[in-house]
Amino acid sequence: MKLHPTTEEARVVLAATRLQLAEQLAEIKDSPFLAAYKPDQVRRLLKGDWRIGWSWAEEAARAGFNEKYFRNVYSHFCDYAHCSYISSLQMEQANTLAAHRMLGVAPLQTCVHVIARAIAFYQELFPGSQATVGAAAEKARKVAYYWSFTGSDIDHLFEDSSQSEE
Repeated sequence: MKLHPTTEEARVVLAATRLQLAEQLAEIKDSPFLAAYKPDQVRRLLKGDWRIGWSWAEEAARAGFNEKYFRNVYSHFCDYAHCSYISSLQMEQANTLAAHRMLGVAPLQTCVHVIARAIAFYQELFPGSQATVGAAAEKARKVAYYWSFTGSDIDHLFEDSSQSEE
């Protein structure tokens, strides 16, 4: 929104974007979810400052992800983005198409899961969007439903099995 348009087309797009922004801000301001934040946090959120005293993992848990799962995935992606030793070793040792496929499938599945959770969460935040999602192709709806599992659906996978109950 802070870019200076240099063409008429860019000015038209910027004006339309400003109108869309105003509509979305009005919808956000009316959201009951905004009331969960402190006044200073609300002010910062409405300005676009999303860093209001929480971590990625905490926000992922609030969005319905299992926090340990998220921390694992986030750490894994960071390792690849920053060329950790293990990621470099895995890429160096991937000598077959099957090995490359294996390295690529998990991140793709994670991305589909994140998108599916985003769709589900968006529908919770903005109930008017449910009609749009409902009008999507059946295969797309099935994929979104299948991959939108929540943290509570997989909590059992992250329980500490080394702690035996006595």
